[in-house]
Amino acid sequence: MNKIYAYELPGVSDKKGLIKVGQTTRDVDKRIKEQIGASHLTYNKIFEESAVDANGNEFSDHDVHRVLKVLRLNNPYGEWFNCVLSDIQAAYGSLVNCKTITPTRTCTFPMRPSQEDAVDMTYDYFTKGGNKFLWNAKMRFGKTFAAYKLAEKMEWTRVLVLTYKPAVMDAWEEDLVTHQDFKNWQFDSKKTPTSRDPDKPLVCFGSLQDLLGSDDKGGIKESNEWIHNTKWDCIILDEYHFGAWRDTAKELIDDGYSYNEDDYIKASRIQTDHYLYLSGTPFRALSMDEFGNDQVYNWTYMDEQQAKENWTGPNNPYASLPKMEIHTSTLSPAAKEIAENSEKDSFSLNELFKVKDSVFVHQSAIVGWLNMIRGKVSDVSDVHNKIERPYSHFNLDHTFWLLPGVDSCDAMENLLNSRDEWNQYEIVNASGAKAGIGVRALYPVQNAIGRLSKTITLSCGKLTTGVTVKEWKAIFMLRDTKSPETYFQSIFRVQSPFTSKSTCYVFDFSFNRVLEMVKEMESKSPRSKGASLEQGLDELLRFLPIYATDGVSMEKLDAKGILDAIITKTTSSMLATKWKSNASLNLGDVVLSKILNDQSLLDTICKIVGFRKTKGTEFKKVITSSNVISKLAGIGTPGAKREVDKARKTKEAALKEIREKLLKFMSRIPVFMYLTSYREEELVDVIRHLHPGLFTEVTGLSVADFNKLVKCGVFNAKVINDSIWTFRMYEEGSLGPYGLGKIVNKRKRMKKKRGKKANNKCHEKAR
Repeated sequence: MNKIYAYELPGVSDKKGLIKVGQTTRDVDKRIKEQIGASHLTYNKIFEESAVDANGNEFSDHDVHRVLKVLRLNNPYGEWFNCVLSDIQAAYGSLVNCKTITPTRTCTFPMRPSQEDAVDMTYDYFTKGGNKFLWNAKMRFGKTFAAYKLAEKMEWTRVLVLTYKPAVMDAWEEDLVTHQDFKNWQFDSKKTPTSRDPDKPLVCFGSLQDLLGSDDKGGIKESNEWIHNTKWDCIILDEYHFGAWRDTAKELIDDGYSYNEDDYIKASRIQTDHYLYLSGTPFRALSMDEFGNDQVYNWTYMDEQQAKENWTGPNNPYASLPKMEIHTSTLSPAAKEIAENSEKDSFSLNELFKVKDSVFVHQSAIVGWLNMIRGKVSDVSDVHNKIERPYSHFNLDHTFWLLPGVDSCDAMENLLNSRDEWNQYEIVNASGAKAGIGVRALYPVQNAIGRLSKTITLSCGKLTTGVTVKEWKAIFMLRDTKSPETYFQSIFRVQSPFTSKSTCYVFDFSFNRVLEMVKEMESKSPRSKGASLEQGLDELLRFLPIYATDGVSMEKLDAKGILDAIITKTTSSMLATKWKSNASLNLGDVVLSKILNDQSLLDTICKIVGFRKTKGTEFKKVITSSNVISKLAGIGTPGAKREVDKARKTKEAALKEIREKLLKFMSRIPVFMYLTSYREEELVDVIRHLHPGLFTEVTGLSVADFNKLVKCGVFNAKVINDSIWTFRMYEEGSLGPYGLGKIVNKRKRMKKKRGKKANNKCHEKAR
């Protein structure tokens, strides 16, 4: 049977006055001795009881922790609480007797000016007859508290909070039951039910998953019928970006926005006259014009930091909100090569952290990367002492690592735990079913932070929305997420106010993604009238500096640099698509024969990044298969036909592999062309005017190597010359969003001009 226990460690200074609350199914004293280890500390066990309530249902230490957090909200330390025995007895008693405990209301803080503005604007809108309003407010705005103040001002008494992210329930409950302003209010949820006094105002928290569920007959669950039968003053849709806008959610609510009346059972809808939508990243709703300008209150990171900077006088309400920095760093050499040469044909962190049989496929490269972020790079090509590495410079005690999947979190947990240099950190794996559903995934993180001074939390999605871990100082973005909603929801997890945390950090190893996300953030921020994109970025970078590290030096980016990089990326991406056409390659029998019979040509191709590890395996398959086909093609036996068919398939697969790798190589040449000052007209100019060192850095080949392959005929000079022409036209402004036809007309004019010159020469000769 599960038991709840509590003990003190009077001889440990940093645990003085704290009580540890835990659970076990074994002997309590043995469990305590396991926890305190071989130090033979003296402990004082003060509590031990079975964890079964009056209805015979078991509860856990997490349930006790939740009640204690309500009682002593200002002093939570994971499993260690700044409380007394009577608090534990009261929390335990409330769970045993299935009663809601009366919390101590210790909070008296007022609204910030930004929260007052949001409440006033929404109040004016609702009192004029409006029915739906959006708060587009960044994380840490205080949406729950401000929403309760709106309810108070509107004199609402029945408020329903709905969300697809049940993990946010704790925040809604804590704000209501711990603040003096809401002492007459009741909080109700499946997890913390209340008697629901009809004479007192009520907030009900419900998950959309539960309310959209049905009983055995397909009807409304009996436990939810009272919600459907209540006329609510307001329905609040929290974390609105997370699916609450989908048609399934519209089965419960009717806010008048784009639904088909025939698809819904009117009687099942929950009734209200007011809808309040809350999200830090409502990009879809804004792009779909779901809300008018008078229906949206905006509060961005830039607004917050400007308010913090411009505050005059004492008691700055924004002073505790840390400033953010983004550091985009190159990977270690081996890891970089893997990420840049993924099957996706683009930079891929998912490829780098790929797992097979519970181990990273590229384990040695990841070990190298781990050494790099600790400042222990051994590669002589990396002058690491000039760089400020995350774990050697930024004092990162508690961090959050976002990885591609559950398997990569498991593999990273095993890898970090196996290496002595990381043994000072407790690794908390918050991924998969084992981590718990919803808010339960948060408890192990809080417990570890409460016990230890250094932790690393691994996740592939959990804890990125609607939760607060105030001790997190940095996030490592280690997956290929391109969704702005996911990106910003994740990175702002580390911006929670915490003692002495004036700055928090985002470490992102995908430079292009950083560019895209920063531009996205600026575009979603209301720009000053008449301000340009560059001016808007300059203002954003004042509060959100970005540092780019190339392995040797670190540079603080400015708006012009970011825009240049974006233009470079856009240009090279567009041109790379043209260069990656199959028509730009010549892999016919004549060229293949040259390569297969010339070891120096084969060695040259094997210098290309994609061929290095294979050592020309694909070409050897072509040779072997061709020999088989030549030998058996004229033999008509069934066995010979099967061998020939097999050889042809092998040859086709090998040629496909060769083609894809060569095309990937080709896509890098436009990048090189953009980086050089000389503007080529034909392929011969590319070779003649190359910057050898830069070309090798970008393509992996020397100029002589490239020249050799061009002479061999691997590359179709005519097609490439056309691509070079396109590049020049783009730079001259003839090719772009509004100039697609200019290049065609210009080429026609030049062709006509060349024709006239030729005719003139003929006439001159005739004369």
